Amino acid sequence: MKYVLILFSLFGLTAFGQMTEKEVKDMIAKTEESKLVVECSRFLQENFFHFADLVTDKLLTFNNKNGNYNYRKGFILLGMNKSPETALKHLELAAAKTEINYDIYSPNETSAPKDVYFYLGVCHHRLGNLDKALGFYNQFLSETQKGSTLIPEAQVRVAQIGTAKKMRSEEHTSELQSPCNLVCRLLL
Repeated sequence: MKYVLILFSLFGLTAFGQMTEKEVKDMIAKTEESKLVVECSRFLQENFFHFADLVTDKLLTFNNKNGNYNYRKGFILLGMNKSPETALKHLELAAAKTEINYDIYSPNETSAPKDVYFYLGVCHHRLGNLDKALGFYNQFLSETQKGSTLIPEAQVRVAQIGTAKKMRSEEHTSELQSPCNLVCRLLL
């Protein structure tokens, strides 16, 4: 009896495990838009960014101006550490219409959450556009809900930008051009 339970539990875990890429692509081809929104949301919550990206690409074929779909695409690109330039384009489209009460599972949602401003800041931060990044982080902090889990990270990023600007200032130019730093730059 003990062995039957072990076999059943092992079989149960594999039978209901993660979908394969082929299964996901088949599901995408056969599923209507409203159900794809739900599947994409599920993949995002489970951190299956690759599968969520595949679904989002299909969603964008239905409506490439949809703020919700563009937000998802930009968020996924950042989460997968892909091109911040491409993520920026999607997030800028998404930022045209934001809602404080964003519903990730609603197929009728066409706007983006206020978090879009945080992720716009991340894009600009990665691209070295510190003033733009700071502006978006501050916009996020002023418009988001008080309990947002991104607030502490946004505050850290604002402080990082302050430090970076301070280090770029003239008073620290000699430190940045010290012989050690120059040699390190040559070696890179």
